Amino acid sequence: MTVSSRLEILQSKPIGDGLNGVHDSFNSICQDVGISASLQALDQIGSEDIQNLSLALVSALQILPAARLLRSKTGNNLFSHLAKLNSAISSDDFNIEQIRPLWNAVLNKESDDVIWNKVEAAVTESTPPPRPPSSFPQTPWVRNTSSFANSTEHRKYVDGVLKEELGPLYVGVPGFFEAYFGSVAGLQPAARAVFDKCKEGDSPLYQKESGWQDWPKEAREKDVLSWFAELTGQFLDFAEEHQLASRARRRPLAQPHQRILDSTAD
Repeated sequence: MTVSSRLEILQSKPIGDGLNGVHDSFNSICQDVGISASLQALDQIGSEDIQNLSLALVSALQILPAARLLRSKTGNNLFSHLAKLNSAISSDDFNIEQIRPLWNAVLNKESDDVIWNKVEAAVTESTPPPRPPSSFPQTPWVRNTSSFANSTEHRKYVDGVLKEELGPLYVGVPGFFEAYFGSVAGLQPAARAVFDKCKEGDSPLYQKESGWQDWPKEAREKDVLSWFAELTGQFLDFAEEHQLASRARRRPLAQPHQRILDSTAD
């Protein structure tokens, strides 16, 4: 990528307030811990919090328009490299030093050029070098979900393989909503209106004390899917009352207790 084309991208696709959610989450955690929201806080925040904050930072960077346009030295866009960085941060071997320069640039509110330079440096460090070619012919064995087709594997084995493919999954990542859904116009008031509707009436769908109405006690797969499908329909009805729903009604595709397609011979 030439210097002029890079400059054009940075000017036409600025970061703007795209990292505000990350700053807010960082400040909030520092306040909860009782420390100053400074660069030194990166060494004082708990490892789980800093890992979650780093995931939120990468997610926020990924949805910035420039991430899909800026190219790394290998020719790929930074968006794809950030996905790999996300995996590196999610691993048990994560160390803040891997992305400290990036964090410093973000917290200091450096220029877009500096921040994206730090992004490129961070993703370059997290990307392993290419493997050398094998010295003898061989067929590598890779176990993933696609290997279940044309096999005798049962659905009960899929969970383990999915975990291997997806890696660690985190709940409650700070700034996640803002990073992925913040750009959807009118989503927050729409969601608030639907949720408020769920709490209305003599028999509300949701109560703070007991949770969601009619949640299956045994939490069996078939019962949960049926319950969720019906609940989704009610959400859409509430949204339509406020003229918030789209024309297309999407429902969950549920096929409980069935083998994977092509996993058995007919």
